[in-house]
Amino acid sequence: MRWFLCFVVFFMLLSLYSLSLAGASDIEIIPSTSQELEETNATMPDPIEPVNRAIFNLNDKLYYWVLRPTAKGYAKVVPEQVRRSIDNFLHNLSTPVRMANDLLQLKFKKFIIEFARFLANTTIGIAGLFDPAEKWFNLPRDDEDFGQTLGTYGVGEISYIEWPVLGPSCVRDSTGEIVDSFLDPVYYIVSTWTYAGIYALRKFNEFSFDPDRYDEIKQDSFDPYISVRNMYFQYRRKLIEE
Repeated sequence: MRWFLCFVVFFMLLSLYSLSLAGASDIEIIPSTSQELEETNATMPDPIEPVNRAIFNLNDKLYYWVLRPTAKGYAKVVPEQVRRSIDNFLHNLSTPVRMANDLLQLKFKKFIIEFARFLANTTIGIAGLFDPAEKWFNLPRDDEDFGQTLGTYGVGEISYIEWPVLGPSCVRDSTGEIVDSFLDPVYYIVSTWTYAGIYALRKFNEFSFDPDRYDEIKQDSFDPYISVRNMYFQYRRKLIEE
Protein backbone atom coordinates (compact mmCIF):
# COMPACT_ATOMS: atom_id res chain seq x y z
CA MET A 1 0.00 0.00 0.00
CA ARG A 2 2.83 2.38 0.87
CA TRP A 3 4.57 1.76 -2.45
CA PHE A 4 1.31 2.44 -4.26
CA LEU A 5 0.93 5.73 -2.41
CA CYS A 6 4.51 6.70 -3.28
CA PHE A 7 3.77 6.01 -6.94
CA VAL A 8 0.58 8.07 -6.90
CA VAL A 9 2.28 11.06 -5.24
CA PHE A 10 5.25 10.87 -7.65
CA PHE A 11 2.96 10.60 -10.63
CA MET A 12 0.81 13.56 -9.63
CA LEU A 13 3.85 15.71 -8.93
CA LEU A 14 4.83 15.35 -12.57
CA SER A 15 2.20 17.96 -13.26
CA LEU A 16 4.29 20.63 -11.52
CA TYR A 17 6.69 20.65 -14.46
CA SER A 18 4.24 22.46 -16.71
CA LEU A 19 1.91 23.89 -14.10
CA SER A 20 4.66 26.15 -12.76
CA LEU A 21 4.30 28.10 -16.01
CA ALA A 22 0.52 28.08 -16.24
CA GLY A 23 0.14 31.45 -14.57
CA ALA A 24 2.77 32.97 -16.83
CA SER A 25 0.70 32.67 -19.98
CA ASP A 26 0.65 36.44 -20.48
CA ILE A 27 4.44 36.74 -20.44
CA GLU A 28 6.36 36.21 -23.66
CA ILE A 29 10.04 35.48 -23.05
CA ILE A 30 11.06 33.62 -26.19
CA PRO A 31 14.49 34.65 -27.49
CA SER A 32 14.97 34.14 -31.21
CA THR A 33 18.66 34.99 -31.68
CA SER A 34 21.92 34.21 -29.91
CA GLN A 35 22.30 37.93 -29.05
CA GLU A 36 18.91 37.98 -27.32
CA LEU A 37 19.88 34.82 -25.46
CA GLU A 38 22.99 36.56 -24.12
CA GLU A 39 20.99 39.61 -23.03
CA THR A 40 18.40 37.57 -21.14
CA ASN A 41 21.03 35.30 -19.55
CA ALA A 42 22.67 38.35 -17.96
CA THR A 43 19.74 38.93 -15.58
CA MET A 44 18.79 35.31 -14.93
CA PRO A 45 21.15 33.61 -12.40
CA ASP A 46 21.85 30.06 -13.59
CA PRO A 47 25.34 28.96 -12.45
CA ILE A 48 24.51 25.25 -12.80
CA GLU A 49 22.98 25.46 -16.27
CA PRO A 50 24.53 22.19 -17.60
CA VAL A 51 22.96 20.21 -14.75
CA ASN A 52 19.66 22.04 -15.11
CA ARG A 53 19.57 21.34 -18.85
CA ALA A 54 20.08 17.62 -18.28
CA ILE A 55 17.21 17.53 -15.80
CA PHE A 56 15.09 19.65 -18.15
CA ASN A 57 15.53 17.03 -20.88
CA LEU A 58 14.40 14.31 -18.46
CA ASN A 59 11.34 16.32 -17.43
CA ASP A 60 10.57 16.99 -21.09
CA LYS A 61 10.35 13.26 -21.80
CA LEU A 62 8.21 12.64 -18.71
CA TYR A 63 5.82 15.33 -19.90
CA TYR A 64 5.27 13.77 -23.33
CA TRP A 65 5.38 10.11 -22.33
CA VAL A 66 3.46 10.20 -19.06
CA LEU A 67 2.02 13.47 -17.87
CA ARG A 68 0.14 14.95 -20.82
CA PRO A 69 -1.64 11.76 -21.97
CA THR A 70 -2.63 10.93 -18.40
CA ALA A 71 -3.90 14.44 -17.69
CA LYS A 72 -6.01 14.34 -20.84
CA GLY A 73 -7.41 10.98 -19.83
CA TYR A 74 -8.20 12.32 -16.37
CA ALA A 75 -9.99 15.31 -17.92
CA LYS A 76 -12.16 13.00 -20.03
CA VAL A 77 -13.14 10.81 -17.10
CA VAL A 78 -13.68 13.54 -14.49
CA PRO A 79 -16.19 16.26 -15.53
CA GLU A 80 -14.90 19.82 -15.56
CA GLN A 81 -17.31 20.97 -12.86
CA VAL A 82 -16.05 18.23 -10.53
CA ARG A 83 -12.46 19.26 -11.21
CA ARG A 84 -13.42 22.89 -10.53
CA SER A 85 -14.91 21.89 -7.20
CA ILE A 86 -11.76 19.94 -6.30
CA ASP A 87 -9.67 22.99 -7.19
CA ASN A 88 -11.92 25.30 -5.15
CA PHE A 89 -11.86 23.01 -2.12
CA LEU A 90 -8.08 22.57 -2.05
CA HIS A 91 -7.45 26.27 -2.71
CA ASN A 92 -9.76 27.15 0.18
CA LEU A 93 -7.96 24.62 2.38
CA SER A 94 -4.65 26.43 1.89
CA THR A 95 -6.05 29.85 2.88
CA PRO A 96 -4.02 30.06 6.16
CA VAL A 97 -0.77 29.93 4.18
CA ARG A 98 -1.77 32.86 2.00
CA MET A 99 -3.07 34.84 4.98
CA ALA A 100 0.21 34.33 6.85
CA ASN A 101 2.21 35.59 3.88
CA ASP A 102 -0.13 38.56 3.43
CA LEU A 103 0.64 39.58 7.02
CA LEU A 104 4.38 39.01 6.59
CA GLN A 105 4.32 41.28 3.52
CA LEU A 106 2.15 43.85 5.34
CA LYS A 107 -0.57 43.45 2.72
CA PHE A 108 -3.43 44.00 5.14
CA LYS A 109 -6.08 44.57 2.47
CA LYS A 110 -5.26 41.23 0.84
CA PHE A 111 -5.32 39.61 4.29
CA ILE A 112 -8.86 40.87 4.89
CA ILE A 113 -9.97 39.72 1.43
CA GLU A 114 -8.51 36.24 2.02
CA PHE A 115 -10.29 36.01 5.37
CA ALA A 116 -13.59 37.14 3.83
CA ARG A 117 -13.17 34.65 0.97
CA PHE A 118 -12.54 31.85 3.46
CA LEU A 119 -15.68 32.67 5.45
CA ALA A 120 -17.88 32.94 2.35
CA ASN A 121 -16.55 29.85 0.58
CA THR A 122 -16.46 27.66 3.69
CA THR A 123 -20.08 28.45 4.57
CA ILE A 124 -22.05 29.46 1.48
CA GLY A 125 -19.64 27.58 -0.79
CA ILE A 126 -20.16 24.30 1.12
CA ALA A 127 -16.70 23.71 2.62
CA GLY A 128 -15.06 25.47 -0.31
CA LEU A 129 -16.45 23.31 -3.11
CA PHE A 130 -17.78 26.46 -4.77
CA ASP A 131 -16.46 30.02 -5.00
CA PRO A 132 -19.30 32.45 -4.22
CA ALA A 133 -16.73 34.91 -2.85
CA GLU A 134 -15.60 35.71 -6.38
CA LYS A 135 -18.87 35.17 -8.24
CA TRP A 136 -21.21 36.95 -5.84
CA PHE A 137 -19.03 39.28 -3.77
CA ASN A 138 -16.31 40.17 -6.31
CA LEU A 139 -13.50 38.96 -4.05
CA PRO A 140 -10.90 37.57 -6.48
CA ARG A 141 -8.46 34.77 -5.86
CA ASP A 142 -4.91 35.65 -4.97
CA ASP A 143 -1.78 33.59 -4.40
CA GLU A 144 0.88 34.64 -1.91
CA ASP A 145 3.70 32.36 -0.79
CA PHE A 146 6.86 32.62 1.28
CA GLY A 147 9.02 32.84 -1.84
CA GLN A 148 7.20 36.07 -2.67
CA THR A 149 7.59 37.21 0.93
CA LEU A 150 11.36 36.75 0.73
CA GLY A 151 11.40 38.57 -2.62
CA THR A 152 9.44 41.46 -1.12
CA TYR A 153 12.25 41.99 1.39
CA GLY A 154 14.95 41.96 -1.26
CA VAL A 155 16.02 38.31 -1.36
CA GLY A 156 17.00 37.42 -4.92
CA GLU A 157 16.59 34.13 -6.74
CA ILE A 158 20.25 33.20 -5.99
CA SER A 159 20.20 30.41 -8.58
CA TYR A 160 17.74 28.82 -10.98
CA ILE A 161 16.95 25.17 -10.24
CA GLU A 162 15.32 22.66 -12.56
CA TRP A 163 14.13 19.98 -10.14
CA PRO A 164 13.57 16.41 -11.36
CA VAL A 165 9.80 15.96 -11.77
CA LEU A 166 9.00 19.26 -10.00
CA GLY A 167 10.42 21.45 -12.76
CA PRO A 168 11.33 25.19 -12.66
CA SER A 169 12.22 26.87 -9.37
CA CYS A 170 15.06 28.75 -7.69
CA VAL A 171 16.83 28.61 -4.34
CA ARG A 172 14.60 31.30 -2.84
CA ASP A 173 11.30 29.80 -4.00
CA SER A 174 12.31 26.23 -3.09
CA THR A 175 13.05 27.45 0.42
CA GLY A 176 9.70 29.22 0.39
CA GLU A 177 7.88 25.98 -0.46
CA ILE A 178 9.35 24.33 2.63
CA VAL A 179 8.41 27.23 4.90
CA ASP A 180 4.88 27.33 3.46
CA SER A 181 4.33 23.71 4.45
CA PHE A 182 5.10 24.62 8.07
CA LEU A 183 2.67 27.55 7.86
CA ASP A 184 -0.13 25.21 6.78
CA PRO A 185 -2.27 23.84 9.66
CA VAL A 186 -3.16 20.80 7.53
CA TYR A 187 0.50 19.71 7.71
CA TYR A 188 0.12 19.14 11.46
CA ILE A 189 -3.19 17.28 11.18
CA VAL A 190 -2.43 14.59 8.59
CA SER A 191 0.56 12.35 7.91
CA THR A 192 3.43 13.54 5.72
CA TRP A 193 2.41 11.18 2.91
CA THR A 194 -1.19 12.34 3.05
CA TYR A 195 -0.08 15.97 2.96
CA ALA A 196 2.13 15.28 -0.05
CA GLY A 197 -0.80 13.52 -1.72
CA ILE A 198 -3.11 16.51 -1.14
CA TYR A 199 -0.50 18.88 -2.56
CA ALA A 200 0.11 16.65 -5.58
CA LEU A 201 -3.61 16.20 -6.25
CA ARG A 202 -4.14 19.95 -6.27
CA LYS A 203 -1.33 20.53 -8.75
CA PHE A 204 -2.31 17.66 -11.03
CA ASN A 205 -5.96 18.71 -11.01
CA GLU A 206 -5.00 22.31 -11.90
CA PHE A 207 -2.78 21.07 -14.70
CA SER A 208 -5.64 19.06 -16.25
CA PHE A 209 -7.33 22.32 -17.32
CA ASP A 210 -4.51 23.18 -19.74
CA PRO A 211 -2.25 20.15 -20.40
CA ASP A 212 -0.91 21.55 -23.69
CA ARG A 213 0.56 24.75 -22.23
CA TYR A 214 4.16 23.51 -22.11
CA ASP A 215 3.96 22.11 -25.63
CA GLU A 216 2.80 25.50 -26.95
CA ILE A 217 5.73 27.24 -25.25
CA LYS A 218 8.18 24.71 -26.65
CA GLN A 219 6.93 24.92 -30.23
CA ASP A 220 7.38 28.70 -30.32
CA SER A 221 10.82 28.72 -28.69
CA PHE A 222 14.29 29.11 -30.16
CA ASP A 223 15.66 27.41 -27.04
CA PRO A 224 12.92 25.77 -24.91
CA TYR A 225 15.11 25.59 -21.81
CA ILE A 226 15.91 29.32 -21.91
CA SER A 227 12.28 30.21 -22.63
CA VAL A 228 10.96 28.14 -19.72
CA ARG A 229 13.62 29.46 -17.35
CA ASN A 230 13.15 33.11 -18.28
CA MET A 231 9.38 32.87 -18.26
CA TYR A 232 9.57 31.43 -14.76
CA PHE A 233 11.79 34.28 -13.54
CA GLN A 234 9.64 36.97 -15.15
CA TYR A 235 6.43 35.51 -13.76
CA ARG A 236 7.77 35.27 -10.21
CA ARG A 237 9.19 38.80 -10.34
CA LYS A 238 5.84 40.08 -11.55
CA LEU A 239 4.07 38.45 -8.59
CA ILE A 240 6.53 40.01 -6.15
CA GLU A 241 6.00 43.48 -7.61
CA GLU A 242 2.20 43.29 -7.24
